[in-house]
Amino acid sequence: MHTYIPAYLRSKNRGVVLQLFIQHKVLSKADIVKLSNLTFPTVTNVITDFLEMGLVQKTDGVTTAENGLGRKGVQLRLNENAFSTIGIFFEGNYLHVGLMNLLHEVVDRIDYALEIDPSTPEEYAVVSEHMTNAIDTLLQAHPETQVLGVGVGMPGVVDAKNNTFRRWGRLYQFYDLYKTFSCDFPLPVFIENDINAAALGETIIRNDPNFSNLFFFSVGTGTGAGLIINDRIWRGNANYAGDVGMVMNQLDLSGLPENLSALRLNNQINVSALEKHFGVDIAHNTPCGAEKKHEISEYVVQRFLPMLYNLNYILDITHYVLSGSLIDYLGDIVFDCVREHINYLHHLDMIPMQMDVVPSIHRNVGIVGAADIALSNRMSSILN
Repeated sequence: MHTYIPAYLRSKNRGVVLQLFIQHKVLSKADIVKLSNLTFPTVTNVITDFLEMGLVQKTDGVTTAENGLGRKGVQLRLNENAFSTIGIFFEGNYLHVGLMNLLHEVVDRIDYALEIDPSTPEEYAVVSEHMTNAIDTLLQAHPETQVLGVGVGMPGVVDAKNNTFRRWGRLYQFYDLYKTFSCDFPLPVFIENDINAAALGETIIRNDPNFSNLFFFSVGTGTGAGLIINDRIWRGNANYAGDVGMVMNQLDLSGLPENLSALRLNNQINVSALEKHFGVDIAHNTPCGAEKKHEISEYVVQRFLPMLYNLNYILDITHYVLSGSLIDYLGDIVFDCVREHINYLHHLDMIPMQMDVVPSIHRNVGIVGAADIALSNRMSSILN
């Protein structure tokens, strides 16, 4: 339980008023009193602070009481660009860096095509330099905003508390490999798994209570998933939640091979495996006919849909988002295939659960999710 000291109350009251401005954009003091149940003097003190911080601005509009009587109130507008955070998101062989304001709008972004998927200290150093160069460019291009921090959505099993991540069976320290962040870097950095960040961004951008629980499934150079429960990332006990690449749909326990890698979902449906199996060039988006795309879609859906359908019963989650370079390559064909199989399963099932499989809503979900992780961690700097 919190001890109710003045500093805590002040921070809490500011948080209430800031959330109202984020929701409504333009408010008067009277509006805030009505919506928040805070006293008028308390609201006045918060607004005075917000005006000094540049967080809100006076407008030319005024409001009057509902009966037309009483003192006119000045309308105030949120300055959504007063504070911002930077989100970094890895997507296959691409690196996306964006500046996000308080309304979760990406106001600027920089994209890099990476020739490698880093696995050595030297390769990580190159990517690290790209990241800090992009951050410097965004800072110089937007001097009007105060950047609070940087969120990085990165491949691997991420332990955000200890700034470590695991890839290729090895444990790495973030600052040991991303060295340009370790010495005199001006902004605090927060790390998260890349698909977890994308799942969070999906929920934020949709801003729909129906999507407060969702399963975000990405298929590209690898496979991964992010699980959102009540608008929050579910990481599990050891941060492995969402590692669907390790899933095995069918197990013959009486005759398992010594090496299970061929049974893993990732090794069956990632881009490299599909290119070998079907003789197509998905990585470079080389066109192929609708018939071939339908063949690939059938192959892929038959391998991941049982997992999603079972999760539908296990977690009682309705909404499933498909994303990644493979999904982009296959387009509507893969979603048509999913719907056809779900309809058939529902026809056979005694108690069919509602299940909605949809494409990602926006190309910025990874940046928004990563930037929001930084914003959430740094919000106290605004409120205090």
